[in-house]
Amino acid sequence: MKPIVALGPLVSNRIAAGEVVERPASLAKELVENAIDAGATRVEITIDGGGLDRVRVSDDGCGIPADELRLAFERHATSKITSAEDLGTVGTLGFRGEALASIAAVARVELVTSTGGDAAGGRIRIEGGRVLEETPAGRARGTTLEVTGLFYNTPARRKFLRTPATEGRVLVRSIGELALAAPGVGFAVTRDGREVLDIAVDAPFRARAAQILGKEATARMVEVKGGADGIEVTGLVSASDFSRTRPGHQVLLVNGRVVSDASLAHAVVSGIGGAVPGGKHPLFALHIRTDPSRVDVNVHPTKREVRFTAKDRVFSAVRGAVAEAVFGVRFDRMGREGALSWKVSARGDPPAQDTRQGSLPLAGRSAAATAARPAPAESGTEPREAGRTLRAVGEVWGAYLVVEDGARLLIVDQHAAHERVLYDEIRLLASSEGGVPVQGLLEPYVVDLAPGQNPEDAAAVLSGMGFDARPGGPTSLLVDGIPGSLSQWGGGEFLAELFGSAELARAGAARFRDALAKSYSCKGAVKFGQRLHAEEIDYLLKRLAATDVPRLCPHGRPIYLEVRKEELDDRFERT
Repeated sequence: MKPIVALGPLVSNRIAAGEVVERPASLAKELVENAIDAGATRVEITIDGGGLDRVRVSDDGCGIPADELRLAFERHATSKITSAEDLGTVGTLGFRGEALASIAAVARVELVTSTGGDAAGGRIRIEGGRVLEETPAGRARGTTLEVTGLFYNTPARRKFLRTPATEGRVLVRSIGELALAAPGVGFAVTRDGREVLDIAVDAPFRARAAQILGKEATARMVEVKGGADGIEVTGLVSASDFSRTRPGHQVLLVNGRVVSDASLAHAVVSGIGGAVPGGKHPLFALHIRTDPSRVDVNVHPTKREVRFTAKDRVFSAVRGAVAEAVFGVRFDRMGREGALSWKVSARGDPPAQDTRQGSLPLAGRSAAATAARPAPAESGTEPREAGRTLRAVGEVWGAYLVVEDGARLLIVDQHAAHERVLYDEIRLLASSEGGVPVQGLLEPYVVDLAPGQNPEDAAAVLSGMGFDARPGGPTSLLVDGIPGSLSQWGGGEFLAELFGSAELARAGAARFRDALAKSYSCKGAVKFGQRLHAEEIDYLLKRLAATDVPRLCPHGRPIYLEVRKEELDDRFERT
């Protein structure tokens, strides 16, 4: 074994560079963060060859005194903290004092800076960590730093980079994310001679987000503004309209810092509450602000990871703010803006009692189901109080209901709407504290269990939701009765499907209950192509108005689409 020796500054700086400067985007990020910390109101970035050939960052910040230029490139030299105690309340983007030293160790760097006024500016040129030249220089207040030949002396690192086109795209997006975190700062990015990003100083958050998430998607995203426990959550989020197969259109900011955090991303999905179909990801750009002392930003040299002293509170604040925005603002609740009445177009006599699978429960329902149904409105009446009037004007193809809602025309997917109603119905059972009436079955319904599933555990899950269930043997379950408030039974097909799933057999009780509710709602809902009578439509709209999530079915598909009256007026040239 060789003797232990202290590494020289050139070697240690190159090692540090491997942690701080992963690619051109991380280089640009460090330089732009320095510009923001310096109080810049305008930052201009020029890149060539994806940033591998050149990255130039120029700002109008406070500048660096000429006599501190060499010190600025020393490791752990910084103007942003002075003691260990400062690490607990870091309010700047940079503070570790590693960025400039790391960049200069693996590239050719020229920095020109001035503090303005009568103070002389300075220039310093460094190559591979060695100072080549230091001279006076004239410049307006601010700093310009140009980096060329990134990783020229570490070819092993350079060969693992992507193509210049890919590296350039990643770099531009990185700048766009920083622009979201820096209101009051303008940005311009020129890539290979073409301007690709231009954000004005006074550009609002939505306009900044449009630069990286796309104008069409951003225009239809919901504004988030909420929080709790001293945690403020603001920004934009989409629901099912603009979900993506990859989580690439997501930006999280914490106290002005761009971060990566799977838990917070999950909090967003949880707040949307199933509005995004399985396997897809919502778009969002959210800024979380909290007391700096509650955040540890000194986790990794790149500073993209943070830790919270009370992560559960942050999770709850994000989830709550997103839920309020999605379900309380853009996806407005029908029936939540004053008392409503329904005018239903009569299209025949009400159907006789029909409790088959896929029908609406109009007659012969249990007392609980009947009590849950709103009282029928008188045909042709106006709202009892000031508010909107839903008026069913027809249905098409046995699939879609056409509904007038004030200044909106709603096209309602009847199957999706009924799914939502049934889903809420059985979820209510899961949250009830006993007292659910049980309706006995003439013969026990036998459910075959997936391998490895415990019959007693399976029976306990169902019993907790109002079913009368018991083990029927080592691999089966007997259901003797169902909750009397269930409006659909359908022969128990949804139970057989769920308990026969080996994957769900290993899932926790909460996930299983949700899967059960989704299966029940899907199997029991009216089918696509099944024509409804006027009273059935009336019942469905009233139950939909009573739900907290009338916009989306349990699987995340839209329940209704809307067309504004002004849109039709414009199309028919009546404006």
